[in-house]
Amino acid sequence: MPNVLVNTAYTNTKANEFLDNNKINRKCVPTGVKNAHPEVIKYVIGANDEPNGHGTVYVDWAQLHKLLEGRHGDPNTIKLLAFLDLTNVYVGDAICNLLMVEAVLRDLDYSI
Repeated sequence: MPNVLVNTAYTNTKANEFLDNNKINRKCVPTGVKNAHPEVIKYVIGANDEPNGHGTVYVDWAQLHKLLEGRHGDPNTIKLLAFLDLTNVYVGDAICNLLMVEAVLRDLDYSI
């Protein structure tokens, strides 16, 4: 299954243009997490978010560990698993999301 970014009608037009211009697959679903979540859980790692702050990160941990079998000592695998451990699947905690953004920025040697 290809990588897909799931978004809703709330998504900023410029964000959609960026995705399209960079050939990033996207799927638009009706507004609301209740509509995005069923699409997101089709993937090993999925995320949905709306500008109003609602959203979550979904991880199929069993499938992910199967895909990473034999690579658990690799620094990138360790980094990925630590990154995903920041998620709060149940409530889409904004603090967790902010920590994830900070982790990506630090990994890229950027700062807030």
